[in-house]
Amino acid sequence: MKGLRFLYGSVLCVFVFVCGFARQQQDKEENRIILIGAHKMEQFSKDGIMYRRASGQARFLHNDTYILCDTAVYDPQNNIVDAKGNVQVIQEQTQLRGETLHYVGNDNLAQVRGPLVELFDQDGNRLRTKYLDFNTKDSIGIFYNGGSMVDSDGNVLESHTGRYFSKEKRFEFEQSVEMFTDTVTVKSDFAQYQTDTRVVTLTGRVHAWHTDGYLRSEHGLYKRDQEVFRFNQNVYVQTDRQEIWADTLYFDRIHTKGSLYGNIQVLDTIQAIILLGDEGHFEQNPQKAMLTRDPVFITYDVDDNNVRDTTFVRGDTLRLISLPRYQVDSTEVEAARARLHLLLPPPEVPESEVLEPKAALLDTLRNLPLLPVPSIQTEPLDTLSQNGPPVDTVNAAPPDSLMQLPPLDSTKIHFIYAHPRVKAYRSNGQGLCDSLVYNSLDSTIRLYGQPVLWHEKNQFSADSIQFFLQNSQISRADLFSSSFIIAQEDSLLFNQIKGKDMIGYFRNNEIYSFEVLSDVELIYCIREDDLITSMNLAESQRLVVTLKDRQVQRLHYYQHTKSNVYPLYELNSDKRRLTHFDWRADERPADRFAITQRSIRPSVPETAPQEPKPLFPFTDVFFPGHIPLPVPTPTPPADTTGISPLDGPPQDSLPPFYPILDSLPYPILRDTIRIDSIRLDSTRIDSIALDLPPADAPADTLANMLAITPTVAQDSEAVKLSRKELRLQRKAIRKEKAAQRKAERLLRKQQRITRQTGAVPPS
Repeated sequence: MKGLRFLYGSVLCVFVFVCGFARQQQDKEENRIILIGAHKMEQFSKDGIMYRRASGQARFLHNDTYILCDTAVYDPQNNIVDAKGNVQVIQEQTQLRGETLHYVGNDNLAQVRGPLVELFDQDGNRLRTKYLDFNTKDSIGIFYNGGSMVDSDGNVLESHTGRYFSKEKRFEFEQSVEMFTDTVTVKSDFAQYQTDTRVVTLTGRVHAWHTDGYLRSEHGLYKRDQEVFRFNQNVYVQTDRQEIWADTLYFDRIHTKGSLYGNIQVLDTIQAIILLGDEGHFEQNPQKAMLTRDPVFITYDVDDNNVRDTTFVRGDTLRLISLPRYQVDSTEVEAARARLHLLLPPPEVPESEVLEPKAALLDTLRNLPLLPVPSIQTEPLDTLSQNGPPVDTVNAAPPDSLMQLPPLDSTKIHFIYAHPRVKAYRSNGQGLCDSLVYNSLDSTIRLYGQPVLWHEKNQFSADSIQFFLQNSQISRADLFSSSFIIAQEDSLLFNQIKGKDMIGYFRNNEIYSFEVLSDVELIYCIREDDLITSMNLAESQRLVVTLKDRQVQRLHYYQHTKSNVYPLYELNSDKRRLTHFDWRADERPADRFAITQRSIRPSVPETAPQEPKPLFPFTDVFFPGHIPLPVPTPTPPADTTGISPLDGPPQDSLPPFYPILDSLPYPILRDTIRIDSIRLDSTRIDSIALDLPPADAPADTLANMLAITPTVAQDSEAVKLSRKELRLQRKAIRKEKAAQRKAERLLRKQQRITRQTGAVPPS
C-alpha cells in the first residue's frame, strides 16, 4: 500500500514537472520577438551565438508591439534586438521614435536613445527627451536627464525625470517641474497629468506666476478643459495691490470668478483694508466679493507709516462690490445725490429758527430708498454655466448711433454690506446693529436693525443711524426715530436725552455739537462737591448741546421748555429713567478680540521676488521657440550637449498612429503565429532570408553590427549618476524645508505679538 502511494506521488510530481516545463516552453515561444520582414536579411555567428541582421525597413513584432527601423541586429537565442535609424515603437495608443533602440524581449524593455526621442499618445500629447525606457507589456515609459511634453493645445510640462502610463492615460513629472499654459507659468516638485480628463495635479512647493501677480501653495490642480485652478495648503497670492492668504483657492479663468476657503486674509495696502473669514466668493467682472463663516472687515489709519488706530467690523455675511458709475442703478445714484444735497452744512441761522425745516429735512433723508443687496453666485466652480451673458440682438443700437452717445462714466463706485448680527470695535467707539450699508457715491454709512453705538461713557441708539464721511472722517451723524443717548454717572444713575431725531456734528472725528428734534426729554445729574445731590428733568421741542473737550458746555432749549430740579431722595428708581431706557453695556465689545480671535498676518511682499521664475530649459532645447515669453536664454543642461535641430516633420504635422499601423505590409492575427514558422498570407517568413552572409563573416563587421546603441552597462551607469543627482537634490530640499520651518516659527512668534497688541502692522 505504501509502495502504491509512493509510486502515485512520484508519478504526480513528474506530471506536474512536465506540465510546468511545457508551460514554460510555451510561454517562452509566445514571448519570442518575431521578425516580420525586411528588404535584406543576413545571418552570422559570434562566440557561438547566431545573429541575424535585417536592413531596409526592418519590422518586428512582440507582445502586440511593432518595432520599425532602418537596420537591426537580432539575437534569437537571447531574444534581443538592437536597432538603428528611424526607430519606431508602435502600440495601439502609443508611438515612440528615436535614433537607436536596445530591446530585451524577455524583459519587455525598449531602451530608446538619440539626439531626439519622441513619444506620442492617442490624445495628441508629445513628449521629447534623449533617454526613454519603455516596458512594452505594461506600456509604461520612464524618461530621465530632462524631458518636455506639449499637449494638443500647446500647454507645456517639463521636468528632469518622469513616467508615462499608457493604459492609465497618465504622465508623471518629477524634479524641477515647470508648466506653461497661456499666460500662467508654474513650478512644483511633482506633477501628474491625466490625459483623458486633461487634469494636472501639482504637489510640493507650488509656485505660479500670472500677468496679475504671483501665487504659492503646497498643492494644486488645473482642469485644462474648464480652465479651472485649485490650490490648497498654505495658499499665498500677491498682486500689485493685495496680498491674499487662504487654505484653498478656486479660480475659473473663463468666467473670471473663484472661491476661497479656510483662514482667509485679504490685505489691501492701497486702501488700508483687511478682510478675514473662512469662506469667500469673488467675481472679477463686475468686481464682487462675499465673505461668510465668521467674516471680518478691518480698516486701519496710517500716519507716517505708523498705524494710529484700527476698526474691526464683523457680520454673518460681508459683501463688497465695485462697479463703474454707469453700471450703478439710477435710483441709487439719485438717492445719493439727494443725500449729498441735504447733508451739506447748514448756514448760520438765528436761534429763533423754527423747527419744521430741519424736521422735514430729516424726514426726507429717512425716506430715501434703500436698494436690495446685489447677489453673487456661489455655485461650485465645476457646475458654473459655460455660456456668457445673453446678447440682446433685437434692441441693440445700430453702429452709427453709438458714435453719438456721450462717454460712459467709468469712475469706480464701492459698496459694502454687512448683515446680520453686525459688531464693530475701535479704540474710541464700538457698535452693534443688524445690518450695515456703505457706498462711495455719497460716502455714507447706514446702520439698521436696532443699532447702538458707544463712545467713552455714552451710549447712542435709534431705529436707524447714518454717518456722513468727508475726507475719510466723520462730519455728521443722523439718528432717525426713537433716538436715545445715555451716559453713565455711577452704577445706578445715568444722564439721558431722548427725542424723535438727532443730528451730531463732528470735527476731527470728535463730536462738538448735536441737536435733538421733536419731543425732547432730558434727565441729567447735578453734582455738589463731587456728589450727586439732585436731578434735572426737562422737556422741550428742540435741544442744542455744545461740547468742549468731550464735556457738555452749554444746553439750549427751544419752544415750550419745561424744566424741574428734584432732590435725589425724592426720585424713586422709575422716575430716574426715561421710558424705553435700555442700557446695553453688557453687549459692548470690550476689545478687538470680541470681534474676532483671528490673528493678522504681517505683509510679506518681498517674498515673491525671491523665487526665480521658470526658464523652461528642456522645452527650449526640445521645442525651441515654442514658449513666446521674454525669458532669458537658459544654460542648456549638461546632458543635452550636441543635440541638433529637429529633423523629421514639423511639430504640428506629426504622423498619427493608425495610418502607420495600417501601412504595415501584412495584417497579423495571433492565431496565424506558429512556433516553427510564421504564415503571412501563405508566405513563410524564412523564405525571405535570401542573402545570408557566410558563417565566417569578419569580426569587425559583426562588431559594427552590434555596436549600434549604448550598451546596457553604459545605460546602467547613467542611471546611477541620475540617482546620485537625485539624492543630492533631495538633501538640498530637506535643508530648504528646515530653513522654512525655522522661518515659520519666527512668523508664529510675530503673530503672537500681534495678537497681544491688537494692532495691525504697517505694510
